[in-house]
This record gives sequence, C-alpha cells and structure tokens, in this order.
Amino acid sequence: MIYEETYQYLLHNVSSKEFDVCLYSLLHTDWDGIIQAPDSVIAAKAGTKKKYLRQIIHKFTSFKRGNIYIPVETTEGTKYKFKRGLTRNLGFNSKTDRYCKKYSFFYEDSFQRLSINSKRLLLMAAYRMSVQKAESVMFDYHDIVPSKYTYGHPYFTKGRLYEAISELNNSELSNIVKVHLVSNIYTRKLAVSFEFKQGTLDEYASNYTERQLLRKKMFESGFHGYLNDSFCMEIESVGKYLYNSLFSNEKIMAKQGVISDAKDEILSLARFIYDTAIEQLAAVLPSNIHFLTEPKQASAYFSTIIYNVLLDEMGKYGHQAESIKSLLDNHYLHKTIVEKETGIDIMHIGIEDHVKPIKQRFEKAQHIYLVLKNWSENWVISRTKSIMEDSETLLTSSNEDKKQAIQQKRGWSDIESAKNQLQLLKEQSYEQINKLINQCLTYGNKAIDMSERVQSLTNAKDSLASFFAIHTEKIFKTP
Repeated sequence: MIYEETYQYLLHNVSSKEFDVCLYSLLHTDWDGIIQAPDSVIAAKAGTKKKYLRQIIHKFTSFKRGNIYIPVETTEGTKYKFKRGLTRNLGFNSKTDRYCKKYSFFYEDSFQRLSINSKRLLLMAAYRMSVQKAESVMFDYHDIVPSKYTYGHPYFTKGRLYEAISELNNSELSNIVKVHLVSNIYTRKLAVSFEFKQGTLDEYASNYTERQLLRKKMFESGFHGYLNDSFCMEIESVGKYLYNSLFSNEKIMAKQGVISDAKDEILSLARFIYDTAIEQLAAVLPSNIHFLTEPKQASAYFSTIIYNVLLDEMGKYGHQAESIKSLLDNHYLHKTIVEKETGIDIMHIGIEDHVKPIKQRFEKAQHIYLVLKNWSENWVISRTKSIMEDSETLLTSSNEDKKQAIQQKRGWSDIESAKNQLQLLKEQSYEQINKLINQCLTYGNKAIDMSERVQSLTNAKDSLASFFAIHTEKIFKTP
C-alpha cells in the first residue's frame, strides 16, 4: 500500500526518478519496513544506474530530505528502512486509514517515462480511486491548480496541468486512463475527470518479500525442498498475527503510561520470535512432510512453536524485571554509591534522579513482560475456547455433517478425544512454564530470593490455572 504520508511525500518532495525508486522500494519492504532487495535490483527496475541510486539513497538518508531512509545494520550489511507511512504492523488500519494500492501501471516502463508532473497527477487520481473504490474520479480544477482561495498543488500551474493531461493522453497509459477537462454539471466550474479502464481497481502489484525471506530462512535452516505458496501463506498468516497482536497488546497497555522505546523493542522481538520459530519448523519439516500438502496443520503446528518461543522470551523479561527491581529496591546501596560519587551526604529522598535510568529500565522490562504474558494467555484461551466450541457441537448438534466435519478436522473419534486434546493442551501449558521456572531457579539471579525469582512465572501459571478451572470444568464432567 501507498499510505497517506508516503503519498504526500511523493507529491511534494521527489524528482521523477526518485519517484520510481520509492515505488520499487515499497514493493520490496518486509513487515518491519526494511527494503530487502539489493541496490542492483532496485536500480534495474527503476531504470537507473547503481551509482545514481546511491546518490538518491544518500539524499533520502539526509535530514534535509526528511530521513525517509533509515540505515539498519543487519547480518547481510547495511539495509534501509522506509520511514514514511505506517505499515500493517505499526498500527495501519485498512478500515479507517486512507491509502493507495500499488497499481500495476506504476511499474510499467511507460509510467517511468512520464514527467514528474504527469506522475503526480496520475498518483492523485489513483489515490482517489482507491479511497472512493471507483474507477471514475473527478477533481475540481482548483484542487489541483492553486488560486487565491484554494491551496491546490503548489507544483501545478494551468500550463503544467495541461501539459500533464496531454502527456498522459498521448502515452501508452492512455489505454488504462483517459483524462479530460470538463465542466461540473452542478457547479458549472471547471473540473478534471479521470476514467480508468474497467478492472483497474483490482490490478495491483503484490509484495512477496516476506515469502522470499521465509523460503530463504527455511533453506538456510536446513530444509532444501520446495515450499508451495499455500504452505507459505499459512505460515505468513501466523507471523502476521504475531506482529499485529503484539502491537495491539502493546498499544492497549501503553495507555497506562508510555514506555520509551518499548514498541521498537517489541517489534524487534516479534521478528526474532518469528525467525527462531521458522528455524525450528525447518528442523522438523523433513519428518513431517505432510505439512506441505496440509498447510492448515502446518500453521497450527507453527503457531505452537511461536507460543513456546514467545514463552521463553516472556520468562527472560520477567526475570530481568525482577532482577532490576531488586537493585532498585536496594536504597542503601544507591545512597552509598551516590555519596561516593558526589562526596555529598544525602538523604534517601535525594537519590531519585540518580536511580531514574534504573527505574526506566525496570518499567520497560516489566511492560514487555506483561505484553508477552497477555499474548501467551490469549493464545491458550483461544485454543481452549476453540476446542470447547467444537466439543459443544459434538455434544449438542443434530447436524451429523457438521459433527463429522469437526471430527475430521480435529482427528477426533468421539468426545473423549476432545477431552484428551484439552487435557494435553493444559499439561503442555503447565509443562512449558514449569520448565522455565526450573531454569530460573537453577540459572537465575542468585541475589534474588528463590520465591521472588520466579514470581512472574508463578503468576502466569496461576492465571492459566484459574482459566482452566473455570472454563474446562463442564467438558471434563461430561460422561
């Protein structure tokens, strides 16, 4: 998608070739907004030389040009994050936020040959087409050409508009869009009309960057077979859910108080969890090759891997928060250190500014722990409710086809199979947390009392126990 902030930047801040570079960059960004295509690929597709592309990148990373490219160091060297506009994983909502699809004509040679004003004019029309979901759109003349009463577009004059219209109508793109100056029948004012070819709304370029990264990661992790699109789409859907739900949880909890840099760390954590889970999936896929033809089973299995990896990270952040808190609570230690550094005898109340960085680090670790805890609980609750709903259908429904479909989907033979699956989910949830508790007791911070060392994990386990006790009692009592 070309989001509104990106749209405004393209209209006001780029040259014709920079326009093309931005469009191709957007087509090769991952969920984090990082451009994954090599410079040589972007340069070739944008119809420019690699040397000139480097000059454009240098401009885009400058403060004067708005820092729209942010350098990011990766294991493969320096890459760039496209800064302008929200991504789906950073709060973009397709139901409320406005955007323009990456229409196929943006990536045709005939579009690249257009002047910058023609590109601006066509982008304006395409954006309105996306927003209105209509292939026939219209602008008042002075919405484009400024007057003393309207802002319009600062780059357009009457002459430039006429030239852009003429260029579009005489280009190869004229078989996609027709542009005319018309009179608005209601206001009798001059207007610019765009008539797009039928079906243009649905002709857009797709971003397959994450799919390429998935296949690459699986290959590097040891699975060298072909991954079909159906399999990849299911795995990607689990990854998207991880990103979106973590961000939603963080956004809700941040209302209680903004934690500096927490969102960025959570998004980095989401990528780490997703990549780690892919590595683990690659290790088991050779012995579960049926996943390639049964992608729904693959996504369910992968979701469990995601849960286990995330739970490990939750335990680490919980223990980190407890360790920092134990340091924060040691007022005598802080008083001694501050007096030694300053040479001033102070009261305990005077050390607040000195321990502020420690307090901020504690709040951040605690915040991330709670976000992860909330996600893990929601995962277990969702799985449990799904089993419960299907179990209820087996017990009460008179629709045999529906019951048979559930049994086939779940691999159940009767209600006892449902009970066994629910019991297994319960046991695995406890087992995973118990493993983390034992690790924390064995390898955790020895300066913290053992009960306090595992307090966060114990709380998480108690929360699950309460849920299971309340919501699974009915099915286990079923004869």
